[in-house]
Amino acid sequence: MTAPTPSQWYRLTNAFTGPNLALDVVNDNGTASSGVLQMSASGKISGQYWQLTPYPTSSSGTYALFTMFLGANKRLDVYGNDATKPHLADAGNYSGQIWTISPWGDGTWQLSNQYSGSGLHLDTYSDTKVPFMDDGDHSGQHWTFTFIQGTSSNSIPGNSPSSIPSSSSASTT
Repeated sequence: MTAPTPSQWYRLTNAFTGPNLALDVVNDNGTASSGVLQMSASGKISGQYWQLTPYPTSSSGTYALFTMFLGANKRLDVYGNDATKPHLADAGNYSGQIWTISPWGDGTWQLSNQYSGSGLHLDTYSDTKVPFMDDGDHSGQHWTFTFIQGTSSNSIPGNSPSSIPSSSSASTT
């Protein structure tokens, strides 16, 4: 698989959960949602539409990631007091929002950020499927970026703009 490119919408799945579960945002308050992440059934859901953009500069080789659901002003990040807990946070000049996407060599990608360090990669717990950052080389850290559509449209194919599902509602406990 070729590297994911900016200005495209992708669905992120991993080798552990397979293509039927995708990285998503919990819809706990519409567009004011808290940014909690989950793995949920793959579908035409704006919380599963991810875009990456070069950050902090176009030549840095690092990216900011965000969803169609919460927009570019909410980026993939980790908590300052827990570098193993990813979530979407207000966009800012934070090292937890600077992500490196590197090949594993098997057609999948690892995601790490500057705050957590290159030894921790986005993963999912085997029991709850909740995303977290972990070291090692585990199947939940092997991500596939599946192209959905270009970014010239911020609507989900097959849905009218007024009926786009915002994200999955689910408990994170």
